[in-house]
Amino acid sequence: MQHCRENPQWQEYQDPGKGNYRAALIVDNQLETVIFISADNQLPERSWLTSLFIKEQLETPERMALLTGIPPLGVPDVGIIVCACFNVGEKTIRTAIREKGLKTHQEVGLCLKAGTNCGSCVPEIKTCCKPKNLKRLSPRRHEGHEDLKPCRPE
Repeated sequence: MQHCRENPQWQEYQDPGKGNYRAALIVDNQLETVIFISADNQLPERSWLTSLFIKEQLETPERMALLTGIPPLGVPDVGIIVCACFNVGEKTIRTAIREKGLKTHQEVGLCLKAGTNCGSCVPEIKTCCKPKNLKRLSPRRHEGHEDLKPCRPE
C-alpha cells in the first residue's frame, strides 16, 4: 500500500527589483523541493539545504530561513565544501585560519582534518591560507563557528 502524502504547501519569496525568487514545497512538514534564482549568484549553502531534505520535520526557524536563504542563527554556514573526505567547508577553514592563527595547510589539517586524507583539496586550502584571501569572509558569515577548539597545543 502506497503512503499518501498530504498537506502540500508552497512558500515563496520574490524580489523583482533584485532579481531574486525563492520557493519551497513542504509536504507533511518535510522539505520536498526548493527553487532559488538569484541575479547576483548569492545562493544558500548546499550543505545546509541538503541537511533540510533529510529531516523528518522542519522547525519554524528552518521554514522561515528557506525564504531568507540564510541558515538560522546557531546553524553554522560552513560554505562551499572544500574537503569532501571530512565535509569541511570554506568558511569553516577561513574562520579557523583567522581565529586560530593558522599559517599552513598542515596546521589546517591538524585543526580540522581537511586535506589529510586524499589531498585533492590541499591547493584550495593553501589558497585560503594566503592573507589576502582571508578578507573575503565577513563577520556575519562565520556565525555558528564559536565551537572551534584550539588547534595547537599551548
